[in-house]
Amino acid sequence: MSFDVSKWNKQRYLVEAGLLESVSDQTATVISKAIETVDENLSYKDFALAVAKILKDEYGSQNFDPFMDVLHSELGMKESLNEDKESLGKEFSDKFDVPASSDEDSITIRTKDIIEDPTAEKMIDWIESKGYIVDRKRSSFDYDYEPGERDFWPRIRFNKK
Repeated sequence: MSFDVSKWNKQRYLVEAGLLESVSDQTATVISKAIETVDENLSYKDFALAVAKILKDEYGSQNFDPFMDVLHSELGMKESLNEDKESLGKEFSDKFDVPASSDEDSITIRTKDIIEDPTAEKMIDWIESKGYIVDRKRSSFDYDYEPGERDFWPRIRFNKK
């Protein structure tokens, strides 16, 4: 692999002049051109299905929540979706004395410890007492780390009644 000095200088000058597009702007341009080659009248439904396929196939489910957070924020939907989010996570943290965050369908517990069954049941009971239905099949009380990859934190998945 060789280092291209002229390309490096060009990038540096564009950055200094404020003319360099961000990675997201460049990606949006490429996606837009790709859509035009497939179907210039692509429906929002087909577009959403394509994005979902890319997320599932290329990025993995651990990125769904952060992706949706950024998407909602960029679309101006952040506040309405986060009304209960912060208070539920904070209340959960205070109740069980663990760092936790929540979103519209899960509470992520930031601990590297395995959460034992009696404590897990108390956590589930507490969430259900708040009017949610816990999805036990998708919930996990184990911490897992894949070197060079990511942390998988204990997470409780739920649905609103």
